[in-house]
Amino acid sequence: MDRARVHSSALKRGYSEGDILHALEHVHIDYDVVDDDPPRTWVFGFAPDATLLELIVLHTARGDLVIHCMKARSSELSKALRARSGH
Repeated sequence: MDRARVHSSALKRGYSEGDILHALEHVHIDYDVVDDDPPRTWVFGFAPDATLLELIVLHTARGDLVIHCMKARSSELSKALRARSGH
């Protein structure tokens, strides 16, 4: 994934652009959602303080855009693990 832009909506829970970009560089698991337009990827990556963050990255003609960031929820992480294993 090329360097993503960070939308202001991704900053509303107090994580910084630096935290988000760090999480994108330190991904634990991700999965693509291709039935949405634009396509998006759910990303679970680590902030500099090792907090696991949940991100949503839109893939548009203008590039990747992070629109969501929060501390990872176990329910969403479980969903990602199931999606990656094909269940």
